[in-house]
Amino acid sequence: MEYLKLVKDADEWTLPPNSWIGSMPASARSDTQARAFQHGSVKTGSGKVAERVLPLSILVSAATQVEYLAKADEIKRRLYRENQRLYIAPDRYINLAVLDSLEEKFDKGFLLRQAVLTAEYKCTDPFWHAPPTTTTVSATGAPRVFTLSNGGNVDTAPVITVTAPVSGAVPDVRISNAANGRESVFRDPRLANGASVVIDGAAGTVTLAGGNAVNAFYGAFPRLEPGNNLLTYTGARCTIQIAYERRWL
Repeated sequence: MEYLKLVKDADEWTLPPNSWIGSMPASARSDTQARAFQHGSVKTGSGKVAERVLPLSILVSAATQVEYLAKADEIKRRLYRENQRLYIAPDRYINLAVLDSLEEKFDKGFLLRQAVLTAEYKCTDPFWHAPPTTTTVSATGAPRVFTLSNGGNVDTAPVITVTAPVSGAVPDVRISNAANGRESVFRDPRLANGASVVIDGAAGTVTLAGGNAVNAFYGAFPRLEPGNNLLTYTGARCTIQIAYERRWL
């Protein structure tokens, strides 16, 4: 492939030109249970996407066995690392949780000189991601209606930060999404004088000035559907920052 890069923390490694990824089908949890004394069945699965397996192959070739071993050993060192990101473009990657298997298949007559190394990774997060996008909205009056566009093809959980003005309070925050009917409500008089509440839809946490404030949260954690999302804020004057990742199957 033209662009394949493995990233582990601050270490970035561009894979050799003769590298490619194989098929990685996605499956949803679609369990069913037979209806007692009736035709058909009842869906019991959540419909959520299960973990995926990603095969990554690299052609390793050398003129001598010593040179081959040096190349293969370095590649295996890089492949055998947990929690890496595999980029297929500068703005699209998948999280590789753990190496599940590693196969070294030599070409006939080229033992320890030419082989295809295939690493299979478990992706406990089954989606491709883009780096986070951040949008800032100034709410000078209520209701404040605005649109966010999720360019991915599956829903995503944003992180919403509401910051009170330096001189003022936002005791009641209400954000609803017409695309899915979800409404997030936060009520706490301590959200004042420049303080911020952070509602993390992915982690399921709510913090106010760095401390746990989930007891002041009501409703559903926010989600952005694919395409346009019409959001409505109701509350006092504040600044709203929404950070989210686009995701793809």
